[in-house]
Amino acid sequence: MQMNLSPKVLKKGEGELLKVLQDNITVKVDGRDTYGQFTVVETNNEVGAGVPPHYHEREDECFYIIEGEAEFTVGGETFTAKTGDTVFGPRNVPHSYRFLKPTKMLTTISPAGFERMFREVHNMEDQSDYGAVERIFNNYGVYLVR
Repeated sequence: MQMNLSPKVLKKGEGELLKVLQDNITVKVDGRDTYGQFTVVETNNEVGAGVPPHYHEREDECFYIIEGEAEFTVGGETFTAKTGDTVFGPRNVPHSYRFLKPTKMLTTISPAGFERMFREVHNMEDQSDYGAVERIFNNYGVYLVR
């Protein structure tokens, strides 16, 4: 099967902006652009924002810190990632992060599909209904670790 992908150029500040819990996420490359191979999102957040410990059954994530600083926990190991650092979070490995400084981060997610989950949470009337958020996560194979 031949895939004919189309080039895509986004300028600084362009993309689909989604508010997902504490994260400000801009979808830069959607799974529709890559025949479902991967998604690229930019996260731009203040101190204290982040995601709780969780894992996903399908997706691998690669985080690149464009600027700022974040505390990551991946597979039980906690460390600080700074400007220029890369963190890989493979599927089925619990991970979380919290921004220690205002931070801009680029995340590649493979395969694609998380952007649909992000949109569902973004479109919720009340994101403080954590039970409803968790049900959406679970529908996408994402599970919180308690």
